[in-house]
Amino acid sequence: YHFANGLYMNLQYLHGFFTERGTDALNDYFFVQVEKKFFDGKLKILPLNGAFIVSDWSKISENYNIIFMPEISYMATDNAEISLKAAIFDGKGKNIFSKLNDFDLIMFRLKYNF
Repeated sequence: YHFANGLYMNLQYLHGFFTERGTDALNDYFFVQVEKKFFDGKLKILPLNGAFIVSDWSKISENYNIIFMPEISYMATDNAEISLKAAIFDGKGKNIFSKLNDFDLIMFRLKYNF
């Protein structure tokens, strides 16, 4: 949803991931993205970007994952974008993303369109 002040918010829900088979293996995924652009769209900040995943609602404190992915990007020219992004993983349980808890990332990207 685009707000009048230029803020963009996207909320999504997904029941089951393409790698999950059978009703007992389906997880619940909640995705959120909040984006704000500045300077005629040249600077873009995503302070809240990520997911909350629940594997078992009856034992949520032992079966969850949180993925936090803040990002900042700058359009240097009409064709070139520079961005810096982090991916921070936390959670417990047998979810596929639980295996990433020790693998937080910082990403730098230079994208050029021609």
